[in-house]
Formats: sequence, structure tokens, C-alpha cells
Amino acid sequence: MTTGLWVTIPTYLAMIFLIIHSLKYRGGVKPTIAFFGGAFIYGVIRENMVAYFNPAYVPVGFIGVDLWIGLATLWIIVGWGYAAYISWYLASLITGIDKPMRSQMPVVATIAGLIAAAISFLIELPAVAAGWWVWNFNPAQVYYFMGPAEGMPLLTLGGWAMTVGILLFSYWAIAFHKTRWRYLGIAAIALHFLQLVIVNTLLTLG
Repeated sequence: MTTGLWVTIPTYLAMIFLIIHSLKYRGGVKPTIAFFGGAFIYGVIRENMVAYFNPAYVPVGFIGVDLWIGLATLWIIVGWGYAAYISWYLASLITGIDKPMRSQMPVVATIAGLIAAAISFLIELPAVAAGWWVWNFNPAQVYYFMGPAEGMPLLTLGGWAMTVGILLFSYWAIAFHKTRWRYLGIAAIALHFLQLVIVNTLLTLG
């Protein structure tokens, strides 16, 4: 088994268990399809958009063995749903709030984003050290934690936090609320995509 398959296959298997957990504890089929389906569509759009505007963002290494959807690998796309669901679950345990309502949404989304950032350290640093992938950002533009050779760009840390936080906030606003709250969730995703385009375009100019 190649190095890449040691990473991708366990992730896909773990996603099955997360889906089973959602079916059992999140209210059944419809919420599960809404969350994981929405996270998958988000991942496809996000990763293709970022790869298009800044090819250096895409980590290279083992991912040649994975399936691709456009410019993005299936593993990275699926990974956002994986990270968001685990962060949501842990944030709900910390706050006691499982389905955030209105004023609670920004607070719980922020906590989930911080949890995702912590998870990123557990994944990114060992992965780079093991040679599973490398980052191609210019060290003159992006600060690396522990150096560019074996560390992780802090931009990635912020990316995990922001992506998971906004994804969960938008899902809660759209799935659990009506009228203006749904529009707010859609607007948050749209502004996030615009931010990704601007940031990654600027990174390529340097």
C-alpha cells in the first residue's frame, strides 16, 4: 500500500462512522444529508477555487493516488466535512449547545473554529515531517511555524479555523432558521469565497 493510501483510506472509513453518528444523534437522514452533502459541495467549490487562483496552496506528495474532482483531490474535499463535524461535536460538548440558535451561532462557530485550528497542528505537522505532503508557499510571503522545510504555514492554521467556523455558521443559519438568517448564511459563504479569491490572488502576485 502506498503512503497516500495509508492516509486516504482511513479517512474515508472514518467518514462512514461520522455519518452513522449523525444518523443516530443528529435527527436522522435529512439533517445528515444536509450537513455532509452541503460540506461536500462546499469543499468541491472551495478547493477548486483556491487551486485555480493559487496552485501553490495545493499540497503535493501522496495525493497523486487519490481521486480528483477538477483541480482538487477527493480526500481534501471530504476532509472539510470531517473536520467540521468533529469540531461541531467537541464544541457542543464544551458549550452544551448542540444546535445553536441565532446569537449563539457566532460563539459556537468560533469555538469550533479554534478546535479545528488545534486539530490542524495534529495533522499538518506530522504529515509534513513524514513527507506525506509539502507546502509550496513562498517563505518570504507566508510565515512558517517551525520553518518551511518541516513546518506548516500559519496561513493554514487560520484557514482551518475560518473554514470550519464559517461552514458551520452558514449551515446552522440555513438549516435551522428562516428568512434573513438563511440569507445571512448564504452571504457569509459568498464573502468567504470572495476572501479566498482575493487572498490567494495576492499570494500569487508576490
